[in-house]
Amino acid sequence: MVKTSSSYDDQIQRLQAVNSVALAVGRSLDLTTVLESALVAALKIFSVDSGGIYLYDPDTKKLSLEVFKNLTKDYLDEKSNLGVADGCTGVAVRSQEIFAAFDHPESQFICDDSERLLGVDCLVAAPLLVGDKVLGVLELFAPTSRRLTREEAQLLTSISSQIGIAVDNARRYQQSLTALEELEKTRRELTETNAKLQSHLEEEAFIARTLQQSLLPGDPAPIRGLDVGTFYASATKHALVGGDFYDIIPLAKGKVAFVIGDASGHGVVVSPRSAAVKFSIRSYLGVGRSPARTLELSNQTYMSQNTLDSFVTAFVTMADPKTGEFTYSLAGHPPALVYRPAHGGGEILESSTPALGITEDSKYKLHRVTLGRGDVMLLYTDGLTEARNPDTHKFFGFSRAFKVLEQNFEKPAKDIASSVARAAYDFAGGSLVDDIAIMAIKRED
Repeated sequence: MVKTSSSYDDQIQRLQAVNSVALAVGRSLDLTTVLESALVAALKIFSVDSGGIYLYDPDTKKLSLEVFKNLTKDYLDEKSNLGVADGCTGVAVRSQEIFAAFDHPESQFICDDSERLLGVDCLVAAPLLVGDKVLGVLELFAPTSRRLTREEAQLLTSISSQIGIAVDNARRYQQSLTALEELEKTRRELTETNAKLQSHLEEEAFIARTLQQSLLPGDPAPIRGLDVGTFYASATKHALVGGDFYDIIPLAKGKVAFVIGDASGHGVVVSPRSAAVKFSIRSYLGVGRSPARTLELSNQTYMSQNTLDSFVTAFVTMADPKTGEFTYSLAGHPPALVYRPAHGGGEILESSTPALGITEDSKYKLHRVTLGRGDVMLLYTDGLTEARNPDTHKFFGFSRAFKVLEQNFEKPAKDIASSVARAAYDFAGGSLVDDIAIMAIKRED
């Protein structure tokens, strides 16, 4: 069981617990494998023997038990399919919050059905959420002498978030495989070898793009004091697909983190690497690590799991929307750009240190910058500055990016990001050789 004191060692232990779940569920895109790995990890972390994971169908409003450990036949016969009005799982779905018997006397069971069918109590029912969407419920069982603490509940919230993201990614992947089966059926009807090869290449690119889209969150929720806009421009269908990703992470005390990165390599194998790093960074930031320390720990995690000759670049910044202060750190990633309209110019932020996956003992520096009212920070992957003009063979570079910011700084952040991407695309003659991920962050009045 995870300890609940506030000592440094116990904080590290809880951090390792969250990261162990992220690694367990991040190794596969098969839904059953993800669920089984998540359940095994949760049982181990909370030192219990029995549990299960239900998946929720919003159309039927039913919960189906997909994986389980040490549940009796009587329980399975009666509890494999539930409605949202039934028991602890139903409460977790309806409330979208952890349901547990905090501070209840041992003589009071919170789940009579569990006592009757299993001989133990429901320790906790935790919803698996992606945003405000319930994907399922993780339920653990234990004797009434074992009650979930408030600290364990906080830990379980982080773990459930990781599982929810992994389930969502696995479902997206399964949807892409279903679409690919239709493409494969069409491909078999083609008679020319050349046409078959082209179909194969398009299928691989489709998988990579589908996986990569799971790494890109939707439109960001409003952040008071900051206007945030994102843009993802895919390379042309003849170009190799990259591993670009970005993330926006709400933190404690009103702060928010912004992450952007790029995995080396091309094709389908790149997306799982990007996903592993993204989830690792999200986990460490979520438990209060600084951007620099987050990169150090994520690098160690990546090095311990990476069996390929690959690396990942990343830019991680933590912002205080009230003051406009940003603390940031980079791992081999292109530096952020800041345009300050009041001064009529911009600056290239400091950059240093190697990418993730180069050396296990890499250290990362922490930097600070403050955005004034109307200032714009531009985060991007190298597909932007390295977009090449086909006639002059020159790169798009920093100066052209700053010029676009100067011409568009008064627009909303989403339009700024789109304008920069369009300028690079036009500069490259309408044909990119690498994906471009862009995030524009503008401090509002």
